[in-house]
Amino acid sequence: MKVILIGIILFCASCTQLKSNKMYEGEVYIKLIDIGSLYGAPKEMVEKVKHATAKDNTITEGKKDEIRGYFKLLIKHDLLEKPYFKMKLFESEIVNVFVNETNYLKIKPLIDNLNRDEEKIKVKFRGDKKEKDIYFANEIISINKVKGKTDWKK
Repeated sequence: MKVILIGIILFCASCTQLKSNKMYEGEVYIKLIDIGSLYGAPKEMVEKVKHATAKDNTITEGKKDEIRGYFKLLIKHDLLEKPYFKMKLFESEIVNVFVNETNYLKIKPLIDNLNRDEEKIKVKFRGDKKEKDIYFANEIISINKVKGKTDWKK
């Protein structure tokens, strides 16, 4: 009986692990003005944001509360200081994809030197959906710059 129970628990755990490390693909999306994380920000600023988001738990409507809620989610998932890029998934959803610095350094030069009128960057990664519009790439499988026009917004 114990062996069967342990087998069921291990099977369920492996199913959960497979679901959470899913393959995603899409194209880099450019937003000219965007504060998606505090990657590279001074420690004082990071501490101020952590303090500001922690001190007030009231929920009201407005852009300020939307930003506070977003940063609370980043803190919850330990993404506040992680680098990220925006991506348009092939389902047309635009999301923030957070990565470790090693993976970010693979994609940053391509983004920095992108001619958005003539090129686009296709990315395939294995990762986890943390929240609505927030993903973490555990492993970047491929990054390809191809001919085409990059979607973007001011």
